[in-house]
Amino acid sequence: MKSDIYLLDNYKELIVFLLKNSGIKARSTRKSLAEFVGCQVSYVTSVLNDNGNFNQEQIEACARFFHLNPQETQYLMALHSYNRAGSLSLKEYWGNELEKIRKKESNLKDKVSIKGELLQENENIYYSSWMYGAIHVALSLPGIDTVDTIAELLMIPTEHCLSILSKLEDFQLVVKKEGKYQLTESLIHLSKDSPNIVKHHTNWRLRAIQSIETRNPNNLHYSASVTLSKEDFKKVKSILSDSIKNSIDVIKDSREEGIYSLGIDFYSLS
Repeated sequence: MKSDIYLLDNYKELIVFLLKNSGIKARSTRKSLAEFVGCQVSYVTSVLNDNGNFNQEQIEACARFFHLNPQETQYLMALHSYNRAGSLSLKEYWGNELEKIRKKESNLKDKVSIKGELLQENENIYYSSWMYGAIHVALSLPGIDTVDTIAELLMIPTEHCLSILSKLEDFQLVVKKEGKYQLTESLIHLSKDSPNIVKHHTNWRLRAIQSIETRNPNNLHYSASVTLSKEDFKKVKSILSDSIKNSIDVIKDSREEGIYSLGIDFYSLS
């Protein structure tokens, strides 16, 4: 999986990783790579055994050989410069550039490609309670299109449900036709830089506590404190990030039959 390349701190290890995941026999791949970058197979082997280095032109050619996208190419080029930096200040510079690329890669807005956005004043209201998001999403379910059906499904007061639906109409997220509500925008993504991000996560963690208290065996809740290396922390974070992306891909193509909440936490306690 190419997302794993952002866990690597050495450009040679990155190239070895790409070679191993190319689906071609190692010798054949190294030969093809050598021909592509314009050197002997023995030199490629020597470099990957840490007995030499590729120059910038060869690294750029490696990126094209493995069909890396622009961000992956940028990461490989920056990693090469970081590994070859001859001073502490230069190494620090390239280290900062690598961190910027990693942060961009981990940005879930880029991963899930959700475009819906709200005006700031509307966003403040939308994320004031979990009910706004729940009512909004519930309208994608068959037969859930009136105040009564939504209120019954989510077990919230009818009057409050009606008030929220009125706000969603004002935000142009839903429209009312002949007494029934329809979606106009199905997904909204909140930037992690938004001042409402803390409220958003808090809303759904509080709702999760309510779910835990019901002890429903069909629901999944897992909590633990663990100790692990900093390198493995990055690996687990990458696994969970990929899992979120894969889950979103499944959700987008799934038939609407029930409403669920997805929340994942993995963070440092120190």
